[in-house]
Order: sequence, then structure tokens, then C-alpha cells
Amino acid sequence: MSKLLELAKSSILSNRRSFPDMVKFSWQEGASKVETYLFHGCVKVGDRSIIKSQIKAYEYLKESLGSIYESIFPRFRLVSEQEDLAVLLLEFLDGRNLEDVCFEMNNLLPFLSIEHPIIQRKNSMIKKIVGESIRKLCLIFEKTEKNVDREKELFFLECFDALEVNLAESNLRDYLPVLQVLKKKKKIFLKPLIISSSHKDLTVRNVMVSNAQGEIDIKLVDPRISLPRSSKRYSEGSIVVDMAALEMSLSRKELELQQLNPAMKIKGINLVKAESKRMIKEGLFSKELYKLCLVIFYSAHAACNCVYCSARERSWLREVMKQKTRDLLNNLSQEVDHA
Repeated sequence: MSKLLELAKSSILSNRRSFPDMVKFSWQEGASKVETYLFHGCVKVGDRSIIKSQIKAYEYLKESLGSIYESIFPRFRLVSEQEDLAVLLLEFLDGRNLEDVCFEMNNLLPFLSIEHPIIQRKNSMIKKIVGESIRKLCLIFEKTEKNVDREKELFFLECFDALEVNLAESNLRDYLPVLQVLKKKKKIFLKPLIISSSHKDLTVRNVMVSNAQGEIDIKLVDPRISLPRSSKRYSEGSIVVDMAALEMSLSRKELELQQLNPAMKIKGINLVKAESKRMIKEGLFSKELYKLCLVIFYSAHAACNCVYCSARERSWLREVMKQKTRDLLNNLSQEVDHA
């Protein structure tokens, strides 16, 4: 038994009152040095500094959101802390995320038309989950929105901090000079922008899905205190990063499903795009900043070396992420030059 699994099980056994419905463990690999075990609930075990950082993100959101926190994020508790390891317990979750829902079509798409009722029902469920996710992002925005110039500038710095690391780690260093040019166009990106609390890594893996009593409910998990690969927390963030992360992640899953059926389209993607356009029109953020945030998450996946992303059978997907990064940066550079 691995040291992490042994620590996970001992932590659960000592907290049975809080988690009485424990069943067999299953393991879920992520990009960070943390292992997740699902058991009618969730226990995350790993590097102490990473676990503490995750707890800090949950604590910050709980303080910011007050009474609405538990309708959006799970309850959490640090149950074990050692010199180099820590254990975080999250409240009851079904153990199924939006990625799992998307991949439920894996065994169907090679044999069924995308117009088949089964495919249509699953695709409609994905759209419903995406809609509920956006609704909860809007709740966060409404509760925490603020119009503070200094916070906007700090958020801008955080975006570029993350991007510089992503480009370097994905062998796209030749685009670093483009970033420096874009960085000088700060006013274009920040007018308009409203700051608000944010998840900062809202991929399909981080939307947990529950079907209690036939009703779909979701909880957002694994929030971050800073954007992926940013060296430190600069600002609260903005709803723009969560909308961009969700669009990129869904588009990535669509690419994978299209390997099984090239005609497959995930309905939820158009919903994210439509809602993002609405937010741009209402002055929540600029279209240029939205594209910049898309670049952040495409480049983050181009640079990711987790087991899933680095698997040989998905080398084509890494190349697509790199090309999406190049295309978006080239397009953004041209738009900013003509603004």
C-alpha cells in the first residue's frame, strides 16, 4: 500500500462519524502532487504545501461568499498534517465530475449517430450542468463584484505571470516577445473589467455533479489562490478566467470525443460562448481579456505533464493545445495592433 493511500485510509477511519457512507476507494490522478480518493466523498492526500494552498483557497471563498458558500463549494476540513504530507476531506460528493459525464459517450459514439436519442439526452445533460455552473459563477460575481483599479492591474500581472511560465514550459518561448508587446496595451485589456472572487481553474474535472432525487446539482471543487503556474496570488480574479477555463476545457473534451465521431459537438460550449458575449456586452470584461484568458488555459494544458496529458496516445492533443495557443496569440496581437 502506498504511503498516500495508507494515510488516506487511516484519516477516513478516524473520521467515520463525518463520513459514514464510506465505500471502496478509487483513485483519481491530477496535475498537482496530490492524490484524490473517492469513497462517497472525497479525500485529497499529498504534498503539505499544496494541500494547505487548496485549503487557503476554500477559506478565502468561504469568507468572501458568506451564507451562499455551501451552495457552490463543498464543506472541507484538514484532518491530518505531517511534516511533508497533509489530508483534506471534502463533504459528500457523488464522485462523478463533468469530465466523467462527457466521457459516458465514449462507448456509444463509435456505434450511434449523434442524433440518436441516447446521445442527445447525454448532450442535453452536459448543457444543463454547464448552465448550472454558469449560474453559480454569476452568484459569486454578484456577491463579490468590485470596481477597484489597483485590483485590475494586479489581476493583469497575474495573467501575464502565468502565461510566461506556460509558454516557457510548453516550448513556445518564441512567443514571449509577443507577450511583452501585449503587456504594453494594458488599457485595451482592462477597459472594461470588474473584479470578483473566482475559482481560477474551472475545468470539467472541477465541476462535481449530483443527481439527487432526479435534480442536477453541482459543486465546484479545487479552487486555486492563483492562476495555474502563476508564482503567487496577485488578486481576487474575475469571472472572465472561469468562463474562459470552462470554454477551453469543454472544447478539449469535444476534440477527444471527435476522435470517436468527427460530427460530435458538445452543446454546452455554445452556451458558454453566448454567456461570455453577454458579459462582454454588459461590461464585465473586454473581449481582448477573454481571449487572453483562453490563451492562459490552452497554454497551461500544452505545458501540463500529468499522467493524462503526457500519455503517448494523447500526444496529438498536446500539439492541438500548442497550435490553439499560437493561433489565439497571433489573432490577439493583430486585434490589439489595430485597436
